[in-house]
Amino acid sequence: MKKIFVYGTLRNPLYNYELYLAGKSTYLGNGYIIGTLYAIQDQVYPAYLEEGTTKVVGEIYEVSEEVLQAIDQMENYKPEDCSQCEYIRKDLTVYTDSKTETMGVYVYNQQNIHKLGEEIVSGDYVEYKK
Repeated sequence: MKKIFVYGTLRNPLYNYELYLAGKSTYLGNGYIIGTLYAIQDQVYPAYLEEGTTKVVGEIYEVSEEVLQAIDQMENYKPEDCSQCEYIRKDLTVYTDSKTETMGVYVYNQQNIHKLGEEIVSGDYVEYKK
């Protein structure tokens, strides 16, 4: 089992949560990472970059290797060759009210063809989508 931190469409109640995590994972709580969250032009999902000082909020889940591989595929992450990856899964520091922990986070690969849109100043994608 692996822990992952999700900040975009994998958050409950958004659509990828229903497809990939609902009934297939264990919710462990809320947390945040530090960086910057952006909308992506012409897309319906966000981009997280490690640069910046915004608290990007999200949820922590424990997932099986099978679920993790399905999410890797959805995020277009290929650990064996990331030259064309849209996201790169990296172990980053995640903060909660009670502790700090390192776990997998999908970081936007800036070599991508999609252009970043506006910054999501609140750091909360679910709030931004409302």
